[in-house]
Amino acid sequence: MADSQIFCFEGFELDLARNCLVRDGEEVHLRQKAFSVLVRLVEQRARLVTKDELFESVWENAAVTDDVLVQCITEIRRSLGDDPHSPRFIKTVPKTGYRFIGRVNEKAKQAEGGTITYTEEVTRIEYDLEEETRTEEIVVSDPEARRGLGTLLPSTSVRFLLATAAAIVITAGAGSYLGYFSISPAANVSVPVVPGRTAVAVMFFENRSSDAELDWLREGLADMLISKLSQSDKLTLLSRGQLQALIGRNPGAATDENFAARAISIGQKAGVDSVVIGSFARLGQSIRVDVNLLDATTGALKASESLTVERPEKVLTEIDMLSLRLLRRLTTDGMPNQATLSRSMTANLEAYRSYSLALEKAKGLDAEQALRLLERAVELDPEFAMAHARIGHTYAITWAWAEKARPHLEKAFILSDRLSEKDRLQILAWYSIANQDFPEAIDYYRELVSRYPLDDESHHRLGNLLRGENRVDEAISVYKEGLAIDPESPGLHNALGLTYSERGQHDDAIAMHERYVSLAPDLANAHDSLGMSLQWAGRYEESLASFNRAIELDPSFEIPYSHRGVTYYRQGRYEQAIESFDKYIEIAPSALERARGLSYKAHIHMARGNDKTAEHLARRAAAENPANGWPAVVLAIKRGNRSEAKRLEAGLLEVNKFTGRGRRVGIRPIIYYRGFVELKTGDPNKAIETIKESLTHAPMTWDIDPFEDALAKAYLETGRYQEAIVEFERVLPLNPNYPLALYYLGSAYRALGQNTKAKECFLKFLEVWKEADADIPEIVAARREIG
Repeated sequence: MADSQIFCFEGFELDLARNCLVRDGEEVHLRQKAFSVLVRLVEQRARLVTKDELFESVWENAAVTDDVLVQCITEIRRSLGDDPHSPRFIKTVPKTGYRFIGRVNEKAKQAEGGTITYTEEVTRIEYDLEEETRTEEIVVSDPEARRGLGTLLPSTSVRFLLATAAAIVITAGAGSYLGYFSISPAANVSVPVVPGRTAVAVMFFENRSSDAELDWLREGLADMLISKLSQSDKLTLLSRGQLQALIGRNPGAATDENFAARAISIGQKAGVDSVVIGSFARLGQSIRVDVNLLDATTGALKASESLTVERPEKVLTEIDMLSLRLLRRLTTDGMPNQATLSRSMTANLEAYRSYSLALEKAKGLDAEQALRLLERAVELDPEFAMAHARIGHTYAITWAWAEKARPHLEKAFILSDRLSEKDRLQILAWYSIANQDFPEAIDYYRELVSRYPLDDESHHRLGNLLRGENRVDEAISVYKEGLAIDPESPGLHNALGLTYSERGQHDDAIAMHERYVSLAPDLANAHDSLGMSLQWAGRYEESLASFNRAIELDPSFEIPYSHRGVTYYRQGRYEQAIESFDKYIEIAPSALERARGLSYKAHIHMARGNDKTAEHLARRAAAENPANGWPAVVLAIKRGNRSEAKRLEAGLLEVNKFTGRGRRVGIRPIIYYRGFVELKTGDPNKAIETIKESLTHAPMTWDIDPFEDALAKAYLETGRYQEAIVEFERVLPLNPNYPLALYYLGSAYRALGQNTKAKECFLKFLEVWKEADADIPEIVAARREIG
C-alpha cells in the first residue's frame, strides 16, 4: 500500500505527503486552500470539477463567495505560470467550474522505499455536434474513466463557439488544446449554453406615456430586472450592454408596433429560451408596469404580470416582487437569500435614475455628464456600490486619473458583498488599474473573459492592458478572439485599429476604423478614430475630414478638437492648430485636458520662436498638471536654468497619479525626456542610447510629438549625419508626410555636401507643406536653400 502519492506535470510535483508543490526541486508557496483546490482538480482531471463541488470539498460548505475561489485559481495559475487565455494546466468553463488539462504522471512511494510510476495513456475521442466534427485527446490514468469516455460531451464554452463561429478545429496533445475559429458573418450577440440554466433576454421597455421625464425607465426597468434575475444561478441573462448591442443591430426593435414579434426575433438571434417584454405608463401620480414572458422559439405567452406603483419611489420594491414572480415562471427553484434591489443597488429611485442615465451618457462617451450623474447618485445614496464603482471607472479608465479613482473603488469594494460575481470582479480589476497593478488587472480580466465570453468590454480592456505591457501580439489575439464571438463589436474594431496603427500597419488600421464607422455611423468617436489612423498614415486631408465629421456629430466632444489641432500642426498650419486647441481647452472636462491643450500651444509657440508666449503657456500647463510640463523643461534648459529644469522634470514622472486610460501610461515620452536632457547637458553618447530605448515602446500616435524621428534628430544634432539619413529614411516609409522629416533629411545631406539630394528634399518638403504658414522658420530656410 502506498504511503504517499505524487502527481508530476511539466517540471512540477504535487506531493500529497509533504503537502506542497515543488518545481525543479524547490517548493512553490501556495496557501492551503489554493493547494487543496489544485489537488482536487488534479485528482479529478478526467472530468470537469464544478464550483459547487470545490466549495463542498475544500470549504466543506462554509459560506464563501465565488471571489474566494477565483482568487485561489488566480494564485494557482501564477504559481504554475499558466495563462488563462491559452491554458496549459487549468481550463475555465464559464459559470460552471474548472478542469485540469495538463498531462500527469503519478508516483506512489511505498513503505519499503520502492517507487511505482504510473504513466498515463492518451485516449482519442471524436464526436459530431451540429455538423461540426471535433477531435480531442484526453489524458487520463484511470482505466474506468477511459472506459467511460464515450459519454463525454464538449465543454460548455466549446459548444458555444461551435454554435457561433463559422468553423472551429480543435486538436490536443500533452493534455492541452489550442482552438482556432474564423470570424462568423453573424451580426448578433448570443448567449452560451450552460447546462441547467435557462437563457433569458429582458428587452428594454416601451414608454406608453407622453412623459419624457419617465423615458429613462425604458432602460432602467430592464436593468433592474436584469440585476435581480442575474442573482439566480439557474438563469443566464443578456447584460444591459449586450442588449444595447442587439437592439442597435436590429433597428426599430424598441419602437415598432409589432413589438413582441421584433423582441422574439432578437431573442432567437441571441439564442435565448425566453424573452421578457414590458411597457409602462403614467396614470395620474401612479405608474403602471406590464410585463409578458414569451417563449423565444414559438412566441407563445408563458406568463403575464402587471403592477401599479402608487408612488414612483416604490418602483424598486415592486420590481423585486415582480422579478420573484417571473423567476417562479422561469425555474422551479426559488431565489433564497438574494439581496433586494434596494440592497444590491439602491433604495433611492432618484439615485437609480441618475445612475441609469449615467450609463447612457458613458455609452455615448460623454464622461463629464456621466460623472456628474454618478456623483449625484452617491450624494443621494452614499452606499450605492455600483455608482461608486462607476465613478472609479470613469476616473481610472475613461479619464486616466488613478489617484481620484481609488477612494471610490475602495468604497465600492467594501460594499461589494451585495453585488453580482461579475460586478465584483470588475471592481477588483478597476481597482488594480487604479493602483497601477497592471499584471493583477490582467489576471482579473482573464477571469472575466473566461467566465463571460460574450462581454466584448472585457476583451477590449484585457487587450488594452496587454498593449500597455508591450505584449502586442497577445493583445491582438484577445481582440480577434472577441471579434470571433461578436463580429460586429464597435469597441473591438476600434481597439484593433488603434493597435495596428501603433505598429505602422496603416491599411489594416484604416480598414478596422472604417468598419467601426460603418457599425456606428452616428458616433463621433468612430469618426475620430478613423481620423487618427489616417493621420498617422500621413493622409492629413482625409484625416481632417473625419475629425470635422466627428465635431459635426457632437460639438461638445472635446477629443477631435485636440486631434484636429495636432493634424494642423503636422501640416505646418500653426494658426489653425492653435484655434483648434483653444476650442479644446474651452470645453475640456478636466484639468488633464486643459493642461494638454496648453502644453500643445506652448509647443507650437516654441516651434515659431515665440519663447516668451511659450513660457507663459508652459507654466500654466505645468500648474494644471505637472505631467504636462515638458515645454517648461525645454525652455528652462534653453535658458540654462538647470535647477528649474530638474524641478519641472520631476513632475513629468508623476505617473503614479495616472493611467493610460485603463493601462500603463505609455513610457516612450518619459524615456525620451531623459535622453533629451542628457543630450542638452553634454552626454551625447548616453543620450543616443536612451533615445534608442524610447523607440522600442509604442508611439503615442495622438500626441503632438510621438518622437518617431527623435533618434534621427539626435544624430543630426551630434554631427552623425550618415546615421541621421538612415534613420530619417526609416521614418519616411512609415509616414511620407511626417512633419519636418524631409526638411531635416535635406539638412543632413547638405551637411555632407550632397547638395543635389539636399535640394530635392527641400523641394519635396515645400510641396508637402504647401499649406503651411509662410513665416515658419523651416519654411523660410527651405525657400532660401532652393534659391
